[in-house]
Amino acid sequence: MLYPCFCTRQEIASEIAAAANAPHGPDGPLYPGTCRALSAAERAARIAGGLPYALRLNVAAAAALTGPLSWQEEGRGLIAVEPGTLGDAVLARKEVATSYHLAVTVDDALRA
Repeated sequence: MLYPCFCTRQEIASEIAAAANAPHGPDGPLYPGTCRALSAAERAARIAGGLPYALRLNVAAAAALTGPLSWQEEGRGLIAVEPGTLGDAVLARKEVATSYHLAVTVDDALRA
């Protein structure tokens, strides 16, 4: 479910700007999946070459494995969620061991 992403923010922005049909979510452009398409050999070569990388969650693959996601919220009922609208989330950043997306979820679970 995880894959290394070697893209810089500037490279991602440039690719989105160059693509007329770049994917967009509710908050704007999404990561275009550049590194998701790399072969295992290319990923291994880049890692062996010392390129820094983040770890991204392949949201489409995860959703295929889990099926529909929802939760029950008091006073609002069943809330359905479409994680694909947010793109492949970064779970571990290049310079930080974890990302906000993962840390806040773990923190919330520990407080429950």
